[in-house]
Amino acid sequence: MERSLPFRRAWIFGAALFLLAAVCGILAFLQYRWIGEVANAEQQRLQQELQRNLNFVRRDFNSQIALGSNALLPSAKDIEQLGRNRAYLARYQAAKESTKQLFSRVALAVPENGELLIFILDPRINIFHKAAWPLGWAKLRERLSMRLSGRPAPAEKYRPEGVAEFPRFSETALGTTRGRQPSEQEWLIVEFDRDYLRGILLPALLQHYLTESGEPQYSVVVTESADRWQEVYHWGPKNADRSGPADAWVTLFELDEAPFRGPAPRGAAQDAAATTKPEPSEPPSPGNGVWTLRANHPEGSLQSIVQRARLRNLYLVAGLLSLLIATVFALIRFTRGTEKLAEIQMNFVSGISHELRTPLAVLRAAGFNLRTRFARQPEQVERYGQLIQDESEKLNALVEQILRYGSVQSGRIIDASEFVEIHTLLEESLPGSRQSIAEAGITIQEKIAANLPPIKADRESLKHALRNLIENAVKHGTRGNAWVGITADRANVSRKAAVRIGILDNGPGIPKEERKLVFQPFFRGKLADENQVHGTGLGLNLAKRIIEAHGGTLTLRSELGKGTEFIVTIPASTAHQS
Repeated sequence: MERSLPFRRAWIFGAALFLLAAVCGILAFLQYRWIGEVANAEQQRLQQELQRNLNFVRRDFNSQIALGSNALLPSAKDIEQLGRNRAYLARYQAAKESTKQLFSRVALAVPENGELLIFILDPRINIFHKAAWPLGWAKLRERLSMRLSGRPAPAEKYRPEGVAEFPRFSETALGTTRGRQPSEQEWLIVEFDRDYLRGILLPALLQHYLTESGEPQYSVVVTESADRWQEVYHWGPKNADRSGPADAWVTLFELDEAPFRGPAPRGAAQDAAATTKPEPSEPPSPGNGVWTLRANHPEGSLQSIVQRARLRNLYLVAGLLSLLIATVFALIRFTRGTEKLAEIQMNFVSGISHELRTPLAVLRAAGFNLRTRFARQPEQVERYGQLIQDESEKLNALVEQILRYGSVQSGRIIDASEFVEIHTLLEESLPGSRQSIAEAGITIQEKIAANLPPIKADRESLKHALRNLIENAVKHGTRGNAWVGITADRANVSRKAAVRIGILDNGPGIPKEERKLVFQPFFRGKLADENQVHGTGLGLNLAKRIIEAHGGTLTLRSELGKGTEFIVTIPASTAHQS
């Protein structure tokens, strides 16, 4: 069975929409995956870069400690030439001021006559003086004494907070003793100045590695490794959530390892305020120092930030896809609307052609007959004269309707207004003469109230609108028993006087699905086409726009099988309102 053109068009539109939906769905899925992959890669990059910078901070911080500690250790030759205390003192005096600031206390632990004596440096007078062991160093003294006596040291190595010891071994023992632990001559004990480390050294390193354009990019919290809630130092903007995992972390203050590693790699931070960043081949692991440094982005974890960026990208892509879909839908709807308008216009042209052809054919036939034998018969001349008059009026009404539609489309709906009586207006609006209407078998019943207030209106425009409504009632009335009712009475609209005009017919009524379309231009119902009722589809549209231009309303009441009523409500003239 061959499909109609509208069906084929509908099928094509449906297939195009399905294909578009499928393509947009595939694009959305691929975009979701691609954005996810990019987000994961970005998160890994940011975390690796942050961890790398934190490893630089850890390396330079521990290197400063190692370099400062090694700077205080004299060689065996210095001790032989200057003596023990003077050799250590000379190394301390030769150290840079920045190195001296690392330490709050420097001491020597020296074994003498089976006892372990301690000499504490007084930097004001530059001398090591014998002193009592500090209370906090009691266990350190016990462990060193055990090592001195050759007894095994405890498995758990104890060291006071911020204190490290550096033994000096006998060169003879180092060169000759095999299979035995070398003997320790004395120990350099240093206590690091924690205020200097967290107040000057650490901020300079963080400023060097974790800023951009001079502004901190991360929230950094330094805590004791043994207790993460004991804060040592905070740098950068505050981070509301400290309970979650850090984006990256390292440990600092590695007293067990850093001093014994020897000098830091070439290019390590001798000066934390250096303008260029060292580039080691591979940063060290996070470590196990006394302090733990944790870094987070101030707006949350990197994972949440990247996730928010991912969602923003997804929303943007979804918006673009929605815009694309909406544009295509609008284009399809516009295209279909254009096709429908073109179809309506073609139907209008066809209807106008038919409406013009009929009266012209009648006029031509009447003129031909008047030229022949009927010209000598007065009754036939009168008949054809009436016919010519009626068809001319139809033709004139059709031309007037088309011209009025053109004026309405250009914005010129009504002209100058005047006071108009309703009874006179309705009488002038009846199409043709009452006699011709009666001869056509059409009954007109009028029920017009007395003393109706006048209205101020463009007489010709409003008469044209009412004539269209009456003609519709005449054309659509029941054939063989057509009946048209015309009513007029007073009404109130928003507490203002108005006139209500009703025009009824006893036709088949208007289907419910067409009632909202009857006022659209060029629309003709199915029953009008099936019953071959002449018309252009412009009358009701023009009537509605003319009535609304007068400040009134045009409404419709219809029921299948029981006829149709059009109700016109127009405000009364303000000069006559009571």
